[in-house]
Amino acid sequence: MSLRSWFGHGCHLGLPCLVILVGAIGIQGGDRTSAQVTADPSVGTQVQQIDNTTLNITGGTTVGNTNLFHSFSNFSIPSEQVVNFQNAPTINNILVRVTGRNPSDIQGTLQTQGNANFFLMNPNGIIFGQNAALNVNGSFIGTTANAIQFPGGGEFSMTSPVNPLNPLLRVNPSAFLFNQISSQPVKPIQVNEAFLFVPESQSLVLLGGDVNLEGAIVFAEDGRIELGGLAAGGTVGLNIDNNNFRLSFPENVARGDVSFTNFTTVSASGEGGGGIQIQGRRVTLADASDITVNTLDSKSGGTLGIKASESVELLQGSRLVTETTRSGTAGDLRIETGRLIVQDGSQISASTSLQSTGGGGTLFVNARDSIQLIGTSPIIEGEKSKPGGLFTVTQGAGNAGELKIETGQLIVQDGAQVAASTSKESTGEGGTVSVNARDFIQLIGTQGEIRSDLSVATKASGNAGNLNIETGQLIVQDGAQVSASTSEESTGEGGTVSVKARDSIQLIGTQGENRSGLSVETKASGNAGNLNIETGQLIVKDGAQVSASTFKDSTGEGGSIIVKTGELNVLNNADITVSSQGTNKAGDLEITARSIKLDNQGKLIGQAKSGNGGNITLNLQDLLLLGPKSQISTSAEAAGNGGNITINVPDGFIVAKPNENSDITANALSGSGGRVTIKATKIFGIAPLTTEDLKKLRPTDSNPRELQTNDITAISQTRPDLSGIVEINTLDVDPNRGLINLPAVPVDTKVAQACQARTAQNQSSFTITGRGGLPPNPRTEPLSPDAVQLDWVSLNSKGENRVNTNVSNQANSSSPAPIVEAQGWVINAKGEVVLTADAPAALPHSSWLTPASCS
Repeated sequence: MSLRSWFGHGCHLGLPCLVILVGAIGIQGGDRTSAQVTADPSVGTQVQQIDNTTLNITGGTTVGNTNLFHSFSNFSIPSEQVVNFQNAPTINNILVRVTGRNPSDIQGTLQTQGNANFFLMNPNGIIFGQNAALNVNGSFIGTTANAIQFPGGGEFSMTSPVNPLNPLLRVNPSAFLFNQISSQPVKPIQVNEAFLFVPESQSLVLLGGDVNLEGAIVFAEDGRIELGGLAAGGTVGLNIDNNNFRLSFPENVARGDVSFTNFTTVSASGEGGGGIQIQGRRVTLADASDITVNTLDSKSGGTLGIKASESVELLQGSRLVTETTRSGTAGDLRIETGRLIVQDGSQISASTSLQSTGGGGTLFVNARDSIQLIGTSPIIEGEKSKPGGLFTVTQGAGNAGELKIETGQLIVQDGAQVAASTSKESTGEGGTVSVNARDFIQLIGTQGEIRSDLSVATKASGNAGNLNIETGQLIVQDGAQVSASTSEESTGEGGTVSVKARDSIQLIGTQGENRSGLSVETKASGNAGNLNIETGQLIVKDGAQVSASTFKDSTGEGGSIIVKTGELNVLNNADITVSSQGTNKAGDLEITARSIKLDNQGKLIGQAKSGNGGNITLNLQDLLLLGPKSQISTSAEAAGNGGNITINVPDGFIVAKPNENSDITANALSGSGGRVTIKATKIFGIAPLTTEDLKKLRPTDSNPRELQTNDITAISQTRPDLSGIVEINTLDVDPNRGLINLPAVPVDTKVAQACQARTAQNQSSFTITGRGGLPPNPRTEPLSPDAVQLDWVSLNSKGENRVNTNVSNQANSSSPAPIVEAQGWVINAKGEVVLTADAPAALPHSSWLTPASCS
């Protein structure tokens, strides 16, 4: 590492560091070469050599006593050479073009008189070497454009003449024109271990093809830095507001790459902090490079903005930072790109320092496709590893700023973090985190002792901010966590976490002692925040957790959890918990879903150690399914009272697998038991258990969790008189209940026979068979006078007798005879009238073997 790079990396370019930096640069030398500054005669530029180290540039063409134009066929400055531009005090802008074919290689010092801004234009490229220096009192603009445009159509190109009477050339430039042949790329700008400095409140602009800074230091105290790259022809606008120069890229212009490597530092820090904007296709920071806008006094900081059409990458501990160290507000930090990658402990931060009283800035990231936050910094010489990620942190009295994320996919893994927090010494409040991820959010794994987190936290007296997440799918696994918390030292309150996932949320697994999860918590006197979740499907499994809690020594109240989902699965020792390990009450848990499945020690918990247990309310459409050792509990330890459990499944069912120790409990140790209210169509496999029953089964400890049965309880284990209430409302249907007994006295009705109606006489009919049943079919079977008459079966007075009827299993192959209406009658031997299908031709006392006709 060079001396210049070391200072740039370690000092972050505060004002005291700048003095050391200038001194360090002054002691370094380099090879001396001959001057390479050659004027062309087009605008009257003169080159005068004063001594072996100094060249004076005079002449040129002045327009309106405000703009001075120079033209060179070659313009390079060897090491230890000084090129001094002579200009009148009235000159605002010195504009230099290089018409030859060589790039400008600046290894020495470029110097001007007065306060003029300096424009260097060379379409063949610009290089700044290790000993390059800018000694200009105005702003500096270096570009590889082909022309500089002015309002109204004025132009200073490689070939255009400069008319001193042209009024269009006397004002500030308005644009840069890149009109290369399509087959020729825009030439780059390279800054190699150079220190480029402009005075306070001035601007430094580098605009070319690819812009590469390697081991460089670029500094504009309280000023503005603009870096931009183009890959093809186009026009880039220039807006000048006093000394603030801003580039304006049209959307249809192809961008070039901008890179910062080998401990490069770019800073616009100062009393109020200036502004930095970087625009390109791929913007890359590597090798612990820094870009910072720090507010060192009472003024409000400027904005650090990066616009990259393809990607922004921070690697090997690099940083993007806006910070306030005094009473001024830190500047905002804005990133707009297709893909953001932050890894190896790199950080993007809008924060406040320990001594500051000002507030932090807003961190806004809009990554069209994805954001990947990966890993922590390597451990060097005993230093602790630091998490990479996105941060809005306050360490002083000011509040932390907001953190806003909009992207397609957010991936946080291997110890990286997204956090808005307050530090231990801070009295300010934490910022709000808002995440809108179109497709999904994944939080994966840990790195050493550092967890992958999406969090808002306070460690001091200030309140933690809120955390808002909106995405298609949220996946949290391998010890990662989404949280809003207060630490042990804090007296502030925890923030609220709101998660809205269109498709699903999956919380998966643990990593060592760390559990994957979504959480809001307090470790001190402040209350924990609330956790709101809305998604199509919520899956919590393999030891993961959704929690709102207070810790052991906390006096604050636990937060509440509100879940709205289509399907909730809590599986494999996972849980959703509202708890208080301190002295105050736990929060409430409310779940609205189509169905809930708890399996293999899946739990819904509202638990308190000494305060009251939290309430649990489940509003379901279809089903509550309880698998092995699952649990719904609002129990309280010590003197606390059990919470209430309300389960509403009016059109659905509650089903538990028998004898697998799945329980619904609102118990207390010595306080009052809670109330369990259940409304369902039917409950299967789980039943209430009274205190008396429990005493018989567990005479020593009255702990229903030790029973293998599935139980619903609301008891006080040591105070039976304080047991709660279990109320179950179901729409039970028993097939043996609610029936009407048949009459015991039979009705004596004569036999009737109906024939099938003719086609033209289709009518409904009602047939009473009487005691003898149906006789043989009078159309197809002979009538017999020896028919057997069957009497009615006598029933007892209670009508409870049941008759077992033997039913033949053999199918009758013949079709049933059709029934037709009676058309006549006969008198049998007993003098009884018998209806027939038709008037028979036989005499009343003739043989019954004569078949009846139903024609």
